[in-house]
Amino acid sequence: MAGEGSGESGGRFWGLSLLRDQLQADPKKAAVELYEEYWLLSGKELAFVVTKFLVFDSLREAILFVVPAFAEAQSLLVACGCGAVAGALGAITSHPIDTLFALRTTGGAKDEIPSLDRLFRGVGARVLIYSPGIALTFLVYDAAKTWFGVGGGAVMQTLDLLNPSP
Repeated sequence: MAGEGSGESGGRFWGLSLLRDQLQADPKKAAVELYEEYWLLSGKELAFVVTKFLVFDSLREAILFVVPAFAEAQSLLVACGCGAVAGALGAITSHPIDTLFALRTTGGAKDEIPSLDRLFRGVGARVLIYSPGIALTFLVYDAAKTWFGVGGGAVMQTLDLLNPSP
């Protein structure tokens, strides 16, 4: 049968047809249910992104302060290492919120808060997934900055152009 196992039934994606049916039955209730978990999901993303950038910038500045020779010669290596640590800490920070989101959307604990061991179950796999990806992201970012000849001063000049002071 075409689409078997891929979530299709009769040529339609079952999630969209279910949403359409719910919207026709009770539009107000369907809208509330659709955006019920929005703040939880946004909080997870915000926790991940803020942690990632905060750890990367802080760790990179600390390493370059302690070993100034790395500023030019080992810049890409520092970016890769700091990105890996930032990805790991970002994954650890956002994992409990993601676990709550998954439990709530699958019909698990709606009103109860799970124990810490349940909230952090599977965090090791998440760290292994995110850490190399974030390391590669910051490696490419730093390589592009080096290739285009953009340093910290040039970035600040761009920000000054966007917000000129008299």
